[in-house]
Amino acid sequence: RTQPTPSRLYAESGGNGLWDLIVAFSGIEHDGLGRYGDPVSPDGDLSAMQELRMLMRHDGILLLGVATAEEDDVTFPYHRIYGTARLPKLLDGFELLGRVWSGHVVLGGLEHAKKYPTMWRKRNWRSALEHCLKVMRSRYANESKAQG
Repeated sequence: RTQPTPSRLYAESGGNGLWDLIVAFSGIEHDGLGRYGDPVSPDGDLSAMQELRMLMRHDGILLLGVATAEEDDVTFPYHRIYGTARLPKLLDGFELLGRVWSGHVVLGGLEHAKKYPTMWRKRNWRSALEHCLKVMRSRYANESKAQG
């Protein structure tokens, strides 16, 4: 018995994809670099994203976790870091609804890439960390009270 290919699965779905939600965290940036036995391909990451597009329903959601920075970088054969040149290629065909940066949700697309989340704009990292710990302790205390 042969393994199903993304193309075959797409065809069997009637061209509508199979899944409403796909989670890809810390994987795409390794595709095509050969580190895990895959064939070396400079665009292996872009091909993997194309496969995800085929497997996801048209109105589906992709939760994608990749390393980003201002500049693109490849540390062969380990990983890629996505910057201003490669990240738009990676996201081609997807609508970016938001992103998480330092634990905070930033709504919108790449036009918001350089905007800091509100909490971090006016605080230094120490006060921001103290605030996060305070919120976590408060949530834990409330959950503990609710459980009895």
